[in-house]
Amino acid sequence: MGLFLEMTFVRPLHQPELPEPWRLLSACLTGACPCSGRTAAEWEAAAALAHRAGLAPLLFRAVKQAGCDPPAGTRAALANAYWLTLRRNLLAHKELAGLVQALERAGVPCILLKGLALAEAVYGDWGVRPMADVDLLVRPGDLDRAAEVLGSRGYFPPAARPGARSPAFARRYHGEQSFRRDDGAGLYIDLHSHVVAPTWFRVSTRIEMAQLWARSRPLQMDRVAVLQLAPEDELLHLCVHAAVNHTLAQARLFVDLDRLIRAAPALDWDEFVGRALGFRVRNAVYFALDLARQLLGAPVPAAVMQRLEPPSALRRVVGRLVDPARVVQGECRFARWSRHVLNFLLIDRVQDRLRVLARMFFPGREWIAACYGVERPPLVALYAAAHPLRVVWLAVVGLRQLAGAR
Repeated sequence: MGLFLEMTFVRPLHQPELPEPWRLLSACLTGACPCSGRTAAEWEAAAALAHRAGLAPLLFRAVKQAGCDPPAGTRAALANAYWLTLRRNLLAHKELAGLVQALERAGVPCILLKGLALAEAVYGDWGVRPMADVDLLVRPGDLDRAAEVLGSRGYFPPAARPGARSPAFARRYHGEQSFRRDDGAGLYIDLHSHVVAPTWFRVSTRIEMAQLWARSRPLQMDRVAVLQLAPEDELLHLCVHAAVNHTLAQARLFVDLDRLIRAAPALDWDEFVGRALGFRVRNAVYFALDLARQLLGAPVPAAVMQRLEPPSALRRVVGRLVDPARVVQGECRFARWSRHVLNFLLIDRVQDRLRVLARMFFPGREWIAACYGVERPPLVALYAAAHPLRVVWLAVVGLRQLAGAR
């Protein structure tokens, strides 16, 4: 696979030219809003890009604070995005308050991840960070009790889509499960037992969840008292989330990284690098931080990037696959199986890639039974024998998807 990738993707690279609307947008988001000399068309293009990337509420606050004067229609659309986001997040906060109290009564501590935690602790404004769900991290031994609490409040796993894994499979093997209350609000609660979702990628890491829990700290959100990750752990989580769960393809996630780094100037970079290396997520962290630097000028020390730097061949391959100019325009998309190939490339060590391959080909009979929905031992054995062939076929499909997505 490595030889095929180098022959297919490793070619001389040029530094991508970011589109002008992104240059204006990123300048506004990083506090250098260039108000003067901008035409209405330029503002409209930047606002359109912000809407597509989920950054319109943040752009509204940025231009308001900088005293910029975009066209009235553009400003009104940005304001509307801000107030809609604020309304939705206030409703989510209200629901979170009741849920956290119910979990406390059940003896289930939880850590608030991403969305609302970032809106409170990093952005300082609930109206600028859109989110689709509320992410709560609980200990694996508390999953059953947490699910019961959610059920008592009317939240249940949504029906699986055709061809998708069952909710029980997702909960057991993906480290997370979604719950939704069918009341028209459309709010999802995602219960996590690990900060890395794909089971097979977790095989390649050594993330010590007990350490993350031990270093967590209180987060007071109005009348809600929850836990949040320590800044270095939060940054690691956001990097891995952007790289592994979203294949380095969502511009908004790099804004989160940039904002967290700027909001926490006392980050212990030595400790951060040590955890990235010790947890074996160096590659994922490097590429996420590298994109945050390219897109927003995130102030990551050069020494940190040097210590995390992957082999040159891998940098060139990922550089061919993930074009920053396409990322900011929402065009850097990977099909389902090509995502797995890219994730495989992000694994740090050769020996861990071999371990992951072994897990992919021979996941165990319990996994086979749960994945394929079979129970009788002869059928489980048959599917287990055929599964390696399916993995080979899907790897070929993924490589072809990657080649077509360049």
